[in-house]
Amino acid sequence: MRTHLAIRCILLAVIAALGLLHAAPPADSPEGCWITKDNEAIVEIRVIDGHLVGRIIALSEPLFAPDDPDAGKAKFDRENPDTKRRSQPIVGLQILDGFTQRKNGKWEGGTVYDPDEGSTYSGNLRVTEEGTLELRGFWGVALLGRTEIWRRSEARDGPPPVVPAP
Repeated sequence: MRTHLAIRCILLAVIAALGLLHAAPPADSPEGCWITKDNEAIVEIRVIDGHLVGRIIALSEPLFAPDDPDAGKAKFDRENPDTKRRSQPIVGLQILDGFTQRKNGKWEGGTVYDPDEGSTYSGNLRVTEEGTLELRGFWGVALLGRTEIWRRSEARDGPPPVVPAP
């Protein structure tokens, strides 16, 4: 009787472990959390209906600086060209949208929103062999843009947790 129970427990543990392994995205997948350049933010990237989307989930400096007119307030999207969206909190803001995967491992055809400038760019991204995320934002032609390198965040090891917006 105890042998049957032990075998069942071992089988359940193996099945659970296999399920966890299957659920984790491959190392070359952009899915997961990424620390942006200069440790400014953590962006969570997910695939939804075959397209990549990314949202800011944490900021290294979640409040406006003391010398800012909005000092001490949680950062919001005040540079957005759409006046109706200017009160949106930065934390939770979707900044990547519409990327589709190509055969070469790149994700293309998406948009990148920069809340610091209130600008939206065309974009491409890929996970490099080193395991970093290379994000290129541009206007018109990919040659006329800039590339940022993000590193994967393991267990949210980047910026500190965010102070919720009031």
